[in-house]
Amino acid sequence: MQSYKKFEDTIAAISTPIGIGSISAVRISGEKAIKITERIFKARDGTSLYDVKGYHAKLGRVFDGKKPIDEAVVLIFKAPKSYTGEDIAEIFCHGNVFLIKQVLRLAINNGARLANPGEFTKRAFLNGKISLEKAEAITDLISSNYKTALDASFSVFEGKLGEKIKEIKEKFIDILSELNARIDYPDEDISDLDVVNMKNKIKLANSEILKLINSYSKGQVIKNGVKTAIIGPPNTGKSTLMNLLSGYQRAIVSDIPGTTRDTINESIVLGDLNLVLTDTAGIRETNEKIEKIGISRAIDMAKTSEIILLVLDSSKEISKEEIELLNLFKKDKVLIILNKSDLKETICIDEIKKYSYEIVKISAKTGSGIENLKEKIYKLVGFAPSDTESLIMINERHLDILNRSLKLSDDAEKLLKNEPLDMTSEIITNILEILTEFTGENINEEVVNMIFSKFCVGK
Repeated sequence: MQSYKKFEDTIAAISTPIGIGSISAVRISGEKAIKITERIFKARDGTSLYDVKGYHAKLGRVFDGKKPIDEAVVLIFKAPKSYTGEDIAEIFCHGNVFLIKQVLRLAINNGARLANPGEFTKRAFLNGKISLEKAEAITDLISSNYKTALDASFSVFEGKLGEKIKEIKEKFIDILSELNARIDYPDEDISDLDVVNMKNKIKLANSEILKLINSYSKGQVIKNGVKTAIIGPPNTGKSTLMNLLSGYQRAIVSDIPGTTRDTINESIVLGDLNLVLTDTAGIRETNEKIEKIGISRAIDMAKTSEIILLVLDSSKEISKEEIELLNLFKKDKVLIILNKSDLKETICIDEIKKYSYEIVKISAKTGSGIENLKEKIYKLVGFAPSDTESLIMINERHLDILNRSLKLSDDAEKLLKNEPLDMTSEIITNILEILTEFTGENINEEVVNMIFSKFCVGK
């Protein structure tokens, strides 16, 4: 039976976003949660909060001394059947910034202390209410800003990654039991170890680990988006393309060269991808001081971006500046966009093909070729829509656990043939200990504190 940790203090925090809205909430958790709430809240029907069953709510008023300050609903959770495993009271007030801060202040003045970032979830973890990887997934769920990121986060929260880690652990447990049977009972009638078969078992476990490790790069694309620079000479349609992809007039569009003088940023969802777009100043020879700064920033931004959309005007002949741009960047991260396909094509495509870039023809003005552009971007990023259907790892701590496990597993495979079995057994035991860090079963307090310090206050 799960034993629950009793913390000495009771914590409180605003658990809804700060701002004007219909509802705001203060969450209070700990041994004194109900006592503190009873001091500042009176139910309309006169019921004491001590008598309220868990998962039940009461309508009443919040008081500052004898003065009522708001009508509110209090929801009670009784230990151990709560999020943190402790008594919890949640006070739902009207969504006014000053009001909700006043309610929090009343809770603190009556015996609570302000919760640290992630402290509610940390208590849930320490009380065995939630595993560590599920707790981490909560932060990703909260910060996910489009469907693919949300799906990836929820997959971890739902325990699918945990199930896969459990399967991998079971493979190593099976390997360890075979090794230990021959180490512990050498005189028993047990057949000699089949080294080839054992190596194959280790390789199978390794392949499962490697599959998860390889998914991490896609996970980062999903979680953080793809840093994308739109560059090119003036008047090639960069800002029009930015507006088309954004779905609204994000950038000023003009026939006057050099309209965009600084970088303009926008995060957009392109199917299953999140692109962090930057529209940059048109790159050309100029003596104008401010424009030169913008051009320098454009080139720097492009060099640090993950992909570059290099926009050229297909209705004009290729210029010397454009040829210089074609020689400036790594080919594996550049997509050439020949814009203005609605006009007569004048640019020499054979000249561009010599540089071995991917090329797509579009009209940012009419929207023609945009679907083809999306496909080319997917290809350049190395990301397919089907990727989102598989298990994807998005957490750096999980990556570290699997990398350490894989290294040891490779060592174990190499030792099998020439070294004593107990050495291989010891390595496999170490792997299993590392894998238990995933759920938090084998992890030190310093790491736990670091993980939860990244959470928002109130969660």
